[in-house]
Amino acid sequence: MNVLLIGGSGSLINSLIVKFKKEGHRIFLLTGDRYKKQKYEPVFERYNFAYSSENLQEIMESVRPDITIYTGAFDPNYRWMSEERETVRFTSDLMNVLVAYSTIRMGKFIFLSSHEVYEGYHENALTEDIPPETTGYRGTTLIQAEEICNNYRKNWKLDLLILRLDHLFCIPESAPEIHSVCAWMCLESMRDGCISADSNHEFAMLYEQDAVEFIFQIVKSREHKFYLYHLSSDCVISEVELAGRIQKCLNNGSSIVTVSKYDKRCILSGKRFQEEFGMHTIFELDEIICQTIDYMRKHEEQFEKYQESRDSWWKILWKKWKWVFQVIVPFVENLLCFIPFFMLNNRMTDSAYFTNLDPYLLYVLVFAIIYGQQQATFSAVCAVAGYLFRQMYQRTGFEVVLDYNTYVWIAQLFILGLIVGYMRDQIRMIRRESLEMEEHLTGQIADLQEINATNVRIKAAMEQQLIGHQDSIGKIYQITSRLEQQMPDIYQELAERRVYINKAMAEEYPLMATAIYEEEEIRLIIMVWGLSWEHMTLGEANFLTVVSYLIQNAVLRAQRYIKALEEARYREGSEILEPEAFESLVRAYEHAQGRNLTQYTLLCVSEQPERYKKSAVI
Repeated sequence: MNVLLIGGSGSLINSLIVKFKKEGHRIFLLTGDRYKKQKYEPVFERYNFAYSSENLQEIMESVRPDITIYTGAFDPNYRWMSEERETVRFTSDLMNVLVAYSTIRMGKFIFLSSHEVYEGYHENALTEDIPPETTGYRGTTLIQAEEICNNYRKNWKLDLLILRLDHLFCIPESAPEIHSVCAWMCLESMRDGCISADSNHEFAMLYEQDAVEFIFQIVKSREHKFYLYHLSSDCVISEVELAGRIQKCLNNGSSIVTVSKYDKRCILSGKRFQEEFGMHTIFELDEIICQTIDYMRKHEEQFEKYQESRDSWWKILWKKWKWVFQVIVPFVENLLCFIPFFMLNNRMTDSAYFTNLDPYLLYVLVFAIIYGQQQATFSAVCAVAGYLFRQMYQRTGFEVVLDYNTYVWIAQLFILGLIVGYMRDQIRMIRRESLEMEEHLTGQIADLQEINATNVRIKAAMEQQLIGHQDSIGKIYQITSRLEQQMPDIYQELAERRVYINKAMAEEYPLMATAIYEEEEIRLIIMVWGLSWEHMTLGEANFLTVVSYLIQNAVLRAQRYIKALEEARYREGSEILEPEAFESLVRAYEHAQGRNLTQYTLLCVSEQPERYKKSAVI
C-alpha cells in the first residue's frame, strides 16, 4: 500500500514512518520544505516541496497514494509565534493540498487536528457532536481547517477523515520538541528545581505511540462509520497531580508551586473510536514520565540552552527602526552630494570658460540614473533652491521670479530629471520582473526534474521488484518476449535441421543452438551460452548435433518405457500411481532436490479408498 505522509520533521511523523514501514507499506514523504535541511526516518521516496508549490498535483499523480496523512496541527513547519501570519499560511497550504488530492480522489485522506478547538471548562468529556468553540488564533485556524476538510468531503465525495488528538505528548529528543505540559514540567524541575502547576487545570494525556497505533487501526480498516473521531486516553489528570508524579520520578528534592489561573477542563471523549475499533491505550503514564526524565538527563546538553536570548537595547532599537534609516539614507546622501555641486556651480558662474556648463543638470541626472524618479525630483528641488540662492547674489528675489529664463531652466531641469528617473524606474521594474520570472521558471524546471527523477527511480524499483520476483508474471513475460525476439532468426536455421551459430557474437542471442525433433516437428531447443570464439567451429557444431541426437533417443526411449509400464505403474482405470511407483518417484525428486536440480512439495490427501478415483480427477 502506498502511504503519503505530509509534514515537517518531528517525532510524530517519524513514528508514523517507522510504524508503516514495519507493517510492510511503501512510504512517500512530502516535507513542505524545499531546502532539504530536515531529518527524517528513511522512506521509499521523499519530495522536498513547499505546500504552496504548483507541482503538488504532479506529486499526487506520481505517488497515487492509498493513504494520505496530513499532520496538520502537529506540523513543525508552522511556527505559531506570529499567529496572524501563520493562520493565513496554514489555511492556504491546506487548500492547496486538498485541491491536489481532489484531482486523483484515491484512498483515504486523514487530517490531524487537536483538542485546541475547544477551550474553557467542560464538566463532561467532549464528544464529536459538540461543536468546537475557541477564541485563540491557533484553535480558530484549526476549526476553519476542519470545516474546509468537511466541505471537500461532502462536495467532492472524498473519503476524508478528521482525527482530533487530545493533549498529545512524547519523549522530546531536543529542545524544539518540547510542546506538551509534561515535557515543560520535566525541564522546569531539572533547570529551576521547582515545578509550577495550575490547580484548576485538568486534561487527558495521549502518548504519541498510542496515537500512532490508533491512526494505523483506522488506516487498515476498510470502512468507517464517521468522518470525525476523537483520539484520547483514559488518563485524566490535573497539573498538580502530574507535577507530583514528575517529582516522584525525579527524586531530586524539587518543589511544587501551585498557582490558580482560571478553571480549564477540556477532555475529549474517545468512546466513538473505542466502540467502533475496540482499541485502548497501552502505555502507562508513570513509565513514560520516567523515560522522559532519563532521556533529558542523559542528553542535558540538548536542553540546557533552551532559554530565550535577550537582545541588547540597541539591537532592539535597530530592528524596530531599521526601515526609517533605510528610507533616510538616500536623502542624506543626496543632500551631501548637493554641497560640492553647489560650490562647483558658484565657481563656474564667474569663469569665462565654463559659464555655459550646468553642474545642477549633471547633479540631477546622476541621481535620476542611480536612484530613479523620486530622488531625481528631490535633487531637482535642491538644485532649484541653489540656483535661486545664487541668483539673489546680484538681483532681488522679485527680479529672479519675474525672469522667464528662470522658469525655462526649472522646466528643463524637472522634465529631464523626471523622464530619466521614470525610465530608470521602468528598467529596474522590468529587470526585477524578469528576474522573478526567471527564478520562478528555474524553480519549476528544477521541481519537474526532481519529480521526473523520482518517477524514474520508482519505476525502476517497481520493475526490478516485479521482474526479479521468482515465478512472477513479469519474469515469465521477460523470458518469453526475449525468446520471441530471437526465435525468427534462430528458427529458420533449426527448421532446416542445421545448427545455429551466432557469428556476430550478439549478446541477446545464444552462441550455438540446435533442436530435438519428433516426427519432423521441433519439440525442444538446446541453446549454448558462454562459448569462446575458438570453440565456435564446424567440429563443435557437429558435436552438438551428435549430442542432440543422443538426447533425442534417450527422451524417446524414456517415453516408450513409461508408456509400456503404465499398466504396471497405475491403478486400473485411473491415473493414480501404485505405492511402489509413487515411492520411486518421490525418491527421484528427493535426489534431484538434494543436487539443487528441482523443487517439489509433497501434499497429503486424506480420502477413503472408494473416493480415490474421484479425488484423482479433481
